[in-house]
Amino acid sequence: MECDRTSEYYDDSYRLLGQIEADNDSLEALKLLEKGLEASARNKHTVIYGQTLGSIAQFYLAKKNYSEFLSYLDKSIEYVSEKKLNNLLGDLYTLKSYYFGQRNKFEESLNYNIKAYYTREKFGSKTSQASSLINLAQTFIQLGDLKEAKKNLENALDLAKVGNDINVKSRALKGLATVED
Repeated sequence: MECDRTSEYYDDSYRLLGQIEADNDSLEALKLLEKGLEASARNKHTVIYGQTLGSIAQFYLAKKNYSEFLSYLDKSIEYVSEKKLNNLLGDLYTLKSYYFGQRNKFEESLNYNIKAYYTREKFGSKTSQASSLINLAQTFIQLGDLKEAKKNLENALDLAKVGNDINVKSRALKGLATVED
């Protein structure tokens, strides 16, 4: 069954409006996100459904409701993994890594950064892979392994050059400046 583009945009508008409302610290955001989740499920818009689950997780993270955050994040990871939405899956692994890193659980953060990298490697985006390598380097810095951090940053810079992304190049160079001997 082919998706109706109009309904796809309509379904995604709930998610986007929910994200805007979340910035305004409004519970209306959650209602909009839930409407988007229902609409995208009904209309079989798999990417929007997965993105909306992730947006709901981010809403709960912003509200510091960590049990709901992890619940929705895990649901989102399971769903997008099943649907083989690798680019989105890499983003969700990165979000989970961020969560653990903020709690000084660097080994768990490292684990999810590695998952993000290998997932993005399957997807093929050099820029996304470079971003994951930068995230890995940041985690290695937190673990005190500057040699491994430098190696990841150098690899990230090489990938960023291939992907011709000035922002990722800049992040890699900035990271390298912090780990130079």
